[in-house]
Amino acid sequence: MIDVWSRRIVGWSFGETMTSDLVLAALNMALELRKPEGVIHDNAMAESVFASLECELIERRSFKTKTEARLAVFTWIEAWYNPRRRHSAHGRISPVNFERMHADKLKPPPPGAQHGLPTAGLCVARATLAVDNPATALTIT
Repeated sequence: MIDVWSRRIVGWSFGETMTSDLVLAALNMALELRKPEGVIHDNAMAESVFASLECELIERRSFKTKTEARLAVFTWIEAWYNPRRRHSAHGRISPVNFERMHADKLKPPPPGAQHGLPTAGLCVARATLAVDNPATALTIT
């Protein structure tokens, strides 16, 4: 399963044959990572990811065991494709960095950032100068 917006692979499953259980396992994984509001089918995008997987990993190696193949695909997805593989649709940045960039834009600005001036914190706002010698002492009330 691919997040169409960020192009991040969010759900996958392994099996010897394509079964409904295999598809449901990938879908459940994607639903755990994402809380989608709608479903968009983009078969061309999925085919592109599979073509990349085939070209960048499967055709370049042979696997001795199914476990070795699963580990290689997992590593390709989680250590290469999602965090590092650049996409032209995103200005040549990876899906993880694309999501991070947009998440940072959605964060509320820190206090005082609206007008560009620093604001006094609670401790500074509650400090009062001592009467004896205002130049040397501060007491916090």
